[in-house]
Parts: sequence; C-alpha cells; structure tokens
Amino acid sequence: MLISLQRAGIGFFLAAALGIPAGFLLGGVFRTLEKMLLPFLRLLEKINPFALFPVFILIFGIGEGSKVSLIYWVSQWPIIFNTIMGTRGIDPLLIKTGRTMGASNIELFFKVILPAAMPGIFNGLKLGAQLSFIMVISAEMLGSSSGMGWLTKNAQETYKITQLFGATMFIAVLGLIINKIFRLIEARLLVWRESTFEEH
Repeated sequence: MLISLQRAGIGFFLAAALGIPAGFLLGGVFRTLEKMLLPFLRLLEKINPFALFPVFILIFGIGEGSKVSLIYWVSQWPIIFNTIMGTRGIDPLLIKTGRTMGASNIELFFKVILPAAMPGIFNGLKLGAQLSFIMVISAEMLGSSSGMGWLTKNAQETYKITQLFGATMFIAVLGLIINKIFRLIEARLLVWRESTFEEH
C-alpha cells in the first residue's frame, strides 16, 4: 500500500534529516555535551514507543501526525548513535593531513569527514529504514483505517486467511526489496568514498 510507504518514508526522512546533523554535532563539535547527553539519549531510546503513542495522538491527533511521529521517534536513534560513532571514529590524522594540505572547512567536511563517517551513518540509515518499516505496520495496527498494518489486522479479526496470507507475503517481499535497495546504495557509496579519498 502506497499510504504505508508514504508514512514510513516521511518518518524515516525526518529522522535522517534531523538525526545525521545531530550526530555530527554531538560526535564532532560538541563532544563534551555528547558525553553529558548520551546516557539520557540512551534512556529515551529504551522507552517503549507504544507507550508514547497515546501522547503522540494527544499532541498530533489520530491522523497522520501521530503515526509519522511514532515512526520518527523509533527511527532516529540508530541514525543519531551510528552517526556519533562514525564521527568519533575518524582518524584525527586524516583531518590534520587535510588541514595541512590547505583544505577549507567545507572541503574538509565533504572530502574527509563525511566519507570517513559514511559507513557508520549508512549503518544507522539501514537500521532506521528497517525500523520505520516495522513501526508503520505496528502504528497502522494500533490506530488506522488504511495501510498494510490495518489490512493485516482486519484480515486477522475477520478470519480472511487468503487476505492475511497475501498481506503477510507483500510485507515480506517489500522488506526484501527495501533491503536490496539499501545494499545497492551502500555499494555505490563505498565506491564514492574510496574515490573521494583517492582524490584527496
């Protein structure tokens, strides 16, 4: 169902758009702040997202906002934490070498920092995408009148075995397709990362 993909996509892209910059800032610029906030962020990550769903409904209503918020909440954590780890794991010698060669801050970021942190970032994006797909099904089961989650729940409640089997197979195949897409993107990114370092 397109509506399920739309919900998952919006939640995931919001998580990526906010999580990656947050991870870069905490992992690279504000490391002292990161050490202070990390235990608190880990605590927030452990909160059961379904316990927060009524809160999201209260804030955003029963419509799309609450579902997207639930997806965003769960998807953001692997993106933030993996970006932090990827940024922290950059060899300081790479940055020092880049500065020695006269690279500006922008060049340093795009030619050294970003390529070096990319494996960690991409791991976070893969996990975030997987979680967004899982959460959209769960959110639609909890409170929706459309989408694959609702279709699956409706088939269970009305004992429509054929519909239930079809929905389950569709979800499984879609999950495999998403995983394949990320594998292809990862392969291309690794080539880009290697070529960037070679140019540098």
